[in-house]
Amino acid sequence: MSQSNLHNFYATERSQTFLRWLHDNCESSGFPGDKSFLPHTVLFNHLDSNNGEVLNALLGAFYEGQAVPISAKGVLSAYSRIFCILMLIGKLEFLPTFMSYDDLNDKHLPFNRRPSQFPHDPASLEFFERFYDEQWRFCPPLIDANCSRIFEEHYVLPFTKRRQIAEGASATISTIEIHPEYVDLPSLKYATNKSTPIYALKTYRGWNSERSWSKEVEAFRKLHNGIEGGSSPNIIGFYTAFKHGSTYHCILEYADRGSLEEYLQKNAPPTDGIDIARLWKRVLGITRGLKDLHNGTEVIWHQDLKPANVLVLSDPRITSPYASIFKICDLGTSHSKRIVNADQDHSNPDAHGTRTYGSPECYRSDSTLGEGSLRVTPAVDVFSLGCILSEFAVWMSGGYEFLQRYREDRRVALKRIPDFHDGDCFHDSLNMLPIVGEWHRKVEIKVNFSDDVFTPALIPMIEDMLKDVQSREDAKTVCRRAHDLFARALQDFCRRSPDRDIPDDIQPRAQRGQSQRTDPPVLPFDADQQPIGKQLVILSASPLVSANNTTSSGVTDPVARSPTDSSGPVHRDSRPTFQSTSISGSQTAPQGVHAFESGSWLGTNDHVSAPIEAPNTIFEDLSPDIRRHSEQYFPEGRLRTPREGLQISSIIDSAPQSAFERQSSPPFHNSGLGVNMNDSANHSHEIEPYSLLSQSPGGVPSADRPSTCCPVVFPPISASMRSVANSSSHRPVAKMSRSEAILWRDQRKTSSFLWWSSSKGGPNSDLRDKWVLDFLQDRDSVIIIDDSESMRNDHWDDMTELLSIITYMIKSFDEDGLDLYFANSNIKYKVDTSKKIVGIVEKRKRDKDFGLTDMTFRLERILDEYARKLQLERWKNNPPRGLNVYIFTDARWTHFCDIVPAIDKMVETLVALKLPEKQVGLQFISFGDDEEGLKRLKLVDNYLVSKPKLPFDIVDTTPSTGDLYKMIRGAVDRNFDYASEEISNYATSSSHLLK
Repeated sequence: MSQSNLHNFYATERSQTFLRWLHDNCESSGFPGDKSFLPHTVLFNHLDSNNGEVLNALLGAFYEGQAVPISAKGVLSAYSRIFCILMLIGKLEFLPTFMSYDDLNDKHLPFNRRPSQFPHDPASLEFFERFYDEQWRFCPPLIDANCSRIFEEHYVLPFTKRRQIAEGASATISTIEIHPEYVDLPSLKYATNKSTPIYALKTYRGWNSERSWSKEVEAFRKLHNGIEGGSSPNIIGFYTAFKHGSTYHCILEYADRGSLEEYLQKNAPPTDGIDIARLWKRVLGITRGLKDLHNGTEVIWHQDLKPANVLVLSDPRITSPYASIFKICDLGTSHSKRIVNADQDHSNPDAHGTRTYGSPECYRSDSTLGEGSLRVTPAVDVFSLGCILSEFAVWMSGGYEFLQRYREDRRVALKRIPDFHDGDCFHDSLNMLPIVGEWHRKVEIKVNFSDDVFTPALIPMIEDMLKDVQSREDAKTVCRRAHDLFARALQDFCRRSPDRDIPDDIQPRAQRGQSQRTDPPVLPFDADQQPIGKQLVILSASPLVSANNTTSSGVTDPVARSPTDSSGPVHRDSRPTFQSTSISGSQTAPQGVHAFESGSWLGTNDHVSAPIEAPNTIFEDLSPDIRRHSEQYFPEGRLRTPREGLQISSIIDSAPQSAFERQSSPPFHNSGLGVNMNDSANHSHEIEPYSLLSQSPGGVPSADRPSTCCPVVFPPISASMRSVANSSSHRPVAKMSRSEAILWRDQRKTSSFLWWSSSKGGPNSDLRDKWVLDFLQDRDSVIIIDDSESMRNDHWDDMTELLSIITYMIKSFDEDGLDLYFANSNIKYKVDTSKKIVGIVEKRKRDKDFGLTDMTFRLERILDEYARKLQLERWKNNPPRGLNVYIFTDARWTHFCDIVPAIDKMVETLVALKLPEKQVGLQFISFGDDEEGLKRLKLVDNYLVSKPKLPFDIVDTTPSTGDLYKMIRGAVDRNFDYASEEISNYATSSSHLLK
């Protein structure tokens, strides 16, 4: 066909009409920057209408006066989009060429690179480039549950509506609607409104957007793998995740009532008792969500719980604003840890979450903690939730303006504390602010003459959630307690208002007219978590409590009161009563029974509740390989230890090497489609080292271990400690003062200089008793510098001088250089000269303050890494090099810093691998005279040995003014350790151990 005929065809009314139709029928979200797309069904139906009238007419006009070389049916079946693209770029004459190759049909679109069969047009060298640009509007991707999808930037996402509704520092939230032809997402088990096509699109931004996205997706994967049913009714639903160009997205459940903060601001608190009960019941559902985060196979710390991260969804069955459902969201700052047994160490590095609602152990003042690394437990989330419930209780009693006054009073109180920088938090860095308790008393007085019996009943639980970390209850206990307190308060309300009808969504399910409803507030714990020997209880109306205040099990009710006493929990005889039906063995509970509504008194009778409904997973086809990452196998009868350790036994002699290698996260997919979630910046998804191995026979003693948390308490001296001290022969040892060592170093440097200048002989300045250092030939040396504010202000110059002489003495023994760490930095320095070390240390002093130090974080990282190295060397049959760790510190660490578990963990590893005590030595070199700091070092030096399970003494402490040979050798040589302590300015003498 001639060029003039082609031009005439594209100028015809028929051709222009079709091109206008293409433009007018494209879908668009209307969001700035979003491009339009044409759904394939719309295109197909138009071309096929009236037996293909439109397509036949276009082909007839194009090949006017000649036979049409292609079939209209063939175009419709596999080349309709190719046809449209060629029409748009004026290259329809190449359609027969495309139809000659299966690799050039619609199903292979889009072409990311030029196919080998793609035709060439000598008249247009940009043929493929123009085709490439126009194809995208016809190729919107399918949005499915595959979380590994990466869409090129040119892809047009099939959103028909998109509206931004929220914007934060790290992400934006938009509501979206997806064209039904391009959506294949699973239905969520706990979706509140399954009929709505609206989703929430979370778009991550900022320099760490990939890391935040990866962490949130990984948290949802672990949540799915870790809890019964794969999801929680009080955690926002997750559909899928994908990358579009350089932007990361998650598609989540849409919360039509915004965040809890917005809810409190827009709504007045309820005044009617029914509405108060309904709202409190649903808000307490957040405790269920937190329990699910903390009690899966991997504990998930949220660490950014605040009103903005609790979403509010309407209940489609009830139009009242108080019939809302509350769900935890924003897991982008979450981190996790696999928990093998109940006694394992549950701590993990702090993730720098919320400050206003943060716990005392996470507090960072600008001048006392800076950005140092801290060690925290899941209890940080319990504190944050306590803060949220505290504010909610205030709002319930007086509304948003009353809440704002509460926040302002906290700010005023905190301004009175010197050097305190968290402007409106709930603590003074150690304990709950007194003003918080004063406001709780105001609330109790304010609601005293109202229908609200729920708020004052819950305040004691809230205050317990705001206690210090050692006294704080865990999430499961809080969830149980919330269930029990609400049930008691509801009984009290029923007694006070006997004429009120309790709606179905508030009263226990056993009393409902429609028993198949499933509400999502609180489940104390799942049926599969029920303790062995306990019974599953389902309630039905019938007497449960006898007149003598005893339960059906014969246990006296500790909360029974006079029937006329309305000041507290009501007498059991005056409550509506229920009969407990026990299910044990292989029996199962009826579907639809909701835990929070069982009405049982869990705190007294240990009743537990049935699951809400049968699981309906959103990730159906996880492969066995993936399951193995989240459901570790442990041999039957494994002994449990009170702390996390490298659980190693004789199984290591026959286990495959792969069992000891660090494994990355498994693929994550909602419907069996994988995604590799490796993230070099985030190791929280990795399996704990050697957690697949069973423990050595006998286990670690279950008694409480000493702790370096403040205040330090010394345990009694045990017989095992005395035996360790007695076992040393206390032979005479060599000693080296700092002044003598400095003189030797200066003479050696001078001698070296003169030797190089004169070229006569070598330096002749041997260190006295240098045999003391020969043991370092087969050892690696690691140096940790405590770079806290107190060290830098008071001891930095003294520490630098001592560090320079010690490193000068030992540097030649470590062939690959000394490892240098600062406690508040993740950077590892490899240095081979004392001059380089001094330079790094002097530069560090000029950096910004990092405040107090959590020494647990740094020490545990180093010892864990060495433990993995020991395993690998064991499998290679290589004799492992020993390890000396020198810690320069004043021990003025954070109040909650406990380094004992890390030390115990290392000892357990040495025992399990049958390695000698001297394999590892931890030498603390102390500065200053801080009383608590000295107690901490005294404790780890003298009070950790516990035979027979923790028989090794791998710790020594020496003051900075003490013997240098003891500093270098004391941790691995008891002669230096115990004998030298007799003249130490700091350490407790060996005679003290023998008392």
